[in-house]
Amino acid sequence: MTGIIQEVQGLPPYKARNPTVPWSVFQDYFTRDYSQWSTRGTSGVPIDNVFNAIGSTKNAEHLVTAERELNSMKGRVVGVFRYLNQFIVSSAARQAYQNVEREFVTFQDRYNKGPGVVNEITINLRNLWREYVTTFLDRLVQWARPWVLNRIAELEVVWQDVAANTVGNDHVTASAILSDLAILRRHAMQYMDIDTSGFWIK
Repeated sequence: MTGIIQEVQGLPPYKARNPTVPWSVFQDYFTRDYSQWSTRGTSGVPIDNVFNAIGSTKNAEHLVTAERELNSMKGRVVGVFRYLNQFIVSSAARQAYQNVEREFVTFQDRYNKGPGVVNEITINLRNLWREYVTTFLDRLVQWARPWVLNRIAELEVVWQDVAANTVGNDHVTASAILSDLAILRRHAMQYMDIDTSGFWIK
């Protein structure tokens, strides 16, 4: 794992603070069944277990179907954040993150007490996973909220000009749009956030 989250518009690349894991560990062990390299009684291929923990046809308990409303919201970023913060969605995401964490902890335990001793490498995927999820979501908010607010500001300039230079129905329409934009601004400030404080196993 490189430990790097790539640059996104306005945000520089992020380098993990926790020690990264050598690629050889993933290549040699993460894609092989535990029975081939661990004597501690765990079964399955670690990478398959992780993807199943996120949610799959084998483990669909925490998959949440997008609402019809969201499916019609293409490009409506505030609506996406409101959806993500709904209790049933955020609860499912939290459970999925914790399930993945358990699989990573199982893998790091089996590796550190087996091949890691021989290779003199100790890994901590649990801390890396927590850092990645919280940082990724924080950066998502850091990028998305200013982007939406800037687009709203651009539209406000246009419609303020229309409202100031028209009368009758055009003025009424412009005023109504400005009112809607003000509501959208408040919603962006209120809903465009993701609280990760309760995500993790104590």
